[in-house]
Amino acid sequence: VTLTASLSGDLQSSVNFDSVACDPYSDTSYAVPDLLWITLILILCHQEMRQVARSCTNGALAEYLRDPWNVVDWLTVCFGFGVAWTWFAVVRATSSLAAAVSATSAHGQVVALWETTQVSVEEVAAERAHRATWSSLSEKFSEMDTLLTSHGLVAFWYLMIITARFFKGFQGQPRIALISETIRVGFSDVLHWLVIFSLLFLNFAVGGHLLFGVKMQQWSSLHLAVNSTLRALIGDFSYEELAEWSPALASVWFCCGLSQ
Repeated sequence: VTLTASLSGDLQSSVNFDSVACDPYSDTSYAVPDLLWITLILILCHQEMRQVARSCTNGALAEYLRDPWNVVDWLTVCFGFGVAWTWFAVVRATSSLAAAVSATSAHGQVVALWETTQVSVEEVAAERAHRATWSSLSEKFSEMDTLLTSHGLVAFWYLMIITARFFKGFQGQPRIALISETIRVGFSDVLHWLVIFSLLFLNFAVGGHLLFGVKMQQWSSLHLAVNSTLRALIGDFSYEELAEWSPALASVWFCCGLSQ
């Protein structure tokens, strides 16, 4: 449940429902791809450990560490284990939560105290225990949501590292390797361009927040202003909404943005 306060003071509520499989391995065959994947991670870890041992024996450990592809391989191993660990934690938390909800539902529904005129001590105790149980379940739901978010974040960076490993494989193909080498040589210039672009972009976003944040929801905070500026950058932008509030400020902001 999300409560959003508008600039006028109104509260708007929204409810989002997310479903999670209680038993992702209800069929044994579902675990086969995961087992194959974790086996590949273990094989890669074994290969890298052998290379480290060989480099230490030959006195070439410094050369091994200077190779960026070896760093990418170790990042693949570390984030692969991170994905496996967070997924195991999600599965374990989901199973525990499903069992707790099932056990709670088995006790039946507790009658609300305000629906009766005569309340016994046993009913008060049962109502308190019922509320405490569901409060504990709410905390478990929150913990599981945190685990799902952590798992998604680790999996995202793992995919980014896997993408980098593709460039390692591209070295075996001359034409693709030429493109990779071009990117490597020009990376320094691109990085300097990104620094200048980031400064101009943030200046543009902060300026929009200062000009329109008082009256418009999509510019009311810095992160919303950055998001709105990104949308304007790709063309998802309505000049009429800005001009409706202040044509002069909208013209200044838009023209400065074009000049940048």
